[in-house]
Amino acid sequence: MQERSDFAPETGSSLSVQEYLDILRRRRAIILQTFLLVLVAGTVVTGFQAPVYRATASLLVTPPSYVINSVSTDPLAALFQIGSTYSPNTQVEMLQRGEVRGDVAKALNVKALPVVKVSVREGTSIIDVAVEGENRDLVANTANKFVEVYID
Repeated sequence: MQERSDFAPETGSSLSVQEYLDILRRRRAIILQTFLLVLVAGTVVTGFQAPVYRATASLLVTPPSYVINSVSTDPLAALFQIGSTYSPNTQVEMLQRGEVRGDVAKALNVKALPVVKVSVREGTSIIDVAVEGENRDLVANTANKFVEVYID
């Protein structure tokens, strides 16, 4: 009599659903142990991680308006307007400079700021200042202080 191995492929036939269920039934202890090991490991790792807080402050930046004659009845007045190419990305660069970061750190009386990301919302003149860190109060204050320092 020849013993049948679970790993030996049979030529020309496929396993039926009953045979799959039989394999799972015989291996249920290994499957359950693996599941419990992964569950416990995930719970322990998650329990030891510090929470990460995120705060976002938004800033609407409008381009400066240079108009020589604001009450215009003259159609040629538009020719005397000073044209400017305005890009919110320029303002983002200003916010990311070390001077602004230094002023914010000094105002908050801290040596190191949390992670700060400054970006422009697509197709708008709105700038978002997103701050992430482990200290909830510092994160919220940093986002607000970036906007205040920029406005000043």
